[in-house]
Amino acid sequence: MNQIFLPVSLALCTASPVLLQADAPPPSTTPGVIQIEEGPWGKLEYYEVTLQPPRTHLTPALFTEETRWPMPTSDRGEVLEILASCGFSEDAVARIDERGEFFIEDGVLILSPPDEVVAATTSDQRLLLLEQFAKADADFKSRRLTNIEGGDFHALAPDLPASTRSLVESVLFESGGTVSFFDRPFLVRQMPTREDKIRLVQALFRTNSLIVRLVVDPSTEIEAVSDYWSAGEKNRSVESILRGVRSTAGVERVDLVHLLPPLARKYLYTYPDISDINPMEAPDCFWCSLNFFNKEPSHRAFDSRELRHYLADDYDVVEPPYALGDIFVVYRKESRDFVHSWVHIAGDIVFTKNGRSIVRPYALSRRDQMLSVYRPGDRNFIEVYRRK
Repeated sequence: MNQIFLPVSLALCTASPVLLQADAPPPSTTPGVIQIEEGPWGKLEYYEVTLQPPRTHLTPALFTEETRWPMPTSDRGEVLEILASCGFSEDAVARIDERGEFFIEDGVLILSPPDEVVAATTSDQRLLLLEQFAKADADFKSRRLTNIEGGDFHALAPDLPASTRSLVESVLFESGGTVSFFDRPFLVRQMPTREDKIRLVQALFRTNSLIVRLVVDPSTEIEAVSDYWSAGEKNRSVESILRGVRSTAGVERVDLVHLLPPLARKYLYTYPDISDINPMEAPDCFWCSLNFFNKEPSHRAFDSRELRHYLADDYDVVEPPYALGDIFVVYRKESRDFVHSWVHIAGDIVFTKNGRSIVRPYALSRRDQMLSVYRPGDRNFIEVYRRK
């Protein structure tokens, strides 16, 4: 069994783990700069682009303007004590008591605080509040918490007005290297027009991706490179593409999308289609990973209870060197619950979809960039699987 550390703080579960290098300097993220990955896959060139969800995917729920803080007690006095323990001043607690709205929903007390209190809440207070919300709502972190990819909203949305960026940055907080927020309704309320609200929501869900090309020039060893991209005959017909490029005068690059299996080629850079969504679920990282080599998507991957059997029946646990299509799965150490997964492409380049949201695309990414939206912890480990 091969288990791998995630950077910073994932637990050691084997005597000789392969480390994901946390100390290596990250590649340049300067726009327009071409980065290089060389190995048995050949020579890849890539640069970063930013994807934002189309307006067709912006559901009404993304524009809700009601701040909802779930509290772990239904006693109003105890709620005020909790707020004080989270660092709120007497004046702030009094304002919440006088002007906040308290109501019970499904047995949980929901607090809707006044805007001036939300605006003045510090990052330390937000971090403490998050733990209280999670006690009241076990799904709060997975459904209400949004992580900023790369941790730098200014860099992610340089086209937004400075005042809007500052407003967003005022509600961010950091935990374990992940930058997050849970007050999207407050942000939406501050936008003066419908168009401003749309621009804000699109920016909040922007995702970094990569445009990747394989260099095919006279020095390229076609047989060896084809062997890598064919993935043991799981991804056929690659050699004909590479030889076609090689034989075409003046063409020395082929976009990586042409070397991926059919389903990945179809979905890359797109957002989930309604045909891929069942009444209970939408595609997530596991759906993306387990369907990588399929010609048509199998919705079996939606059911997390089936994932273990699927992996056990159709995959082997493997060690490096890793191959195209190998699946990295992050587990909780104690419960072995699934946390996240991605598909290995080549070097540091991965294919994945972050979360079930329809405003998150299927994308190529650098591994460290992808992991920036997942909260590290000392209870997680990774296993790597290869399709039989």
